[in-house]
Amino acid sequence: FFKQKTAYEIYQCDWSSDVCSSDLAAARAHAYARDVVGRPDRIPIYFSVDYDHATPTALQAVTGFFEAVNESLTGQSGTTPVGVYGSGRVCSRLKSKGLASFFWLAQSTGWADYDRFLDTGAWHLKQGATITLQGVVGDANAANGAHPEFGAFTPEL
Repeated sequence: FFKQKTAYEIYQCDWSSDVCSSDLAAARAHAYARDVVGRPDRIPIYFSVDYDHATPTALQAVTGFFEAVNESLTGQSGTTPVGVYGSGRVCSRLKSKGLASFFWLAQSTGWADYDRFLDTGAWHLKQGATITLQGVVGDANAANGAHPEFGAFTPEL
């Protein structure tokens, strides 16, 4: 599986500030994925937590964001599954709270609980090294055979 940064990774936030509005992020991500990308309702929207949020305070901020994302997406048409791209600790926390159902494990193996979450087999995608394929730079990602449905789709043209 080869990918570049996609619509599903469009929101990276400064979790220590008020700049990150989860209601706005969720609504904009849903509208962008639906209207611009053509994402069917059954396909997850992945929200990126692209930092090693290992402290209890940081994890609480991330949890609050995903609580608001879930609340915001509940009112959208159809069913919008929530995915997270992040560290093993972030993925594990959101899984245990029922705030995400799709998990994209970040490549940063030194981030909190990378190996622990990898070993659970609960991840859908695992980010790999940056590669160049036919002149296009992107990440090589591995799909977990135990969870073959991770959100791939072909947009209607």
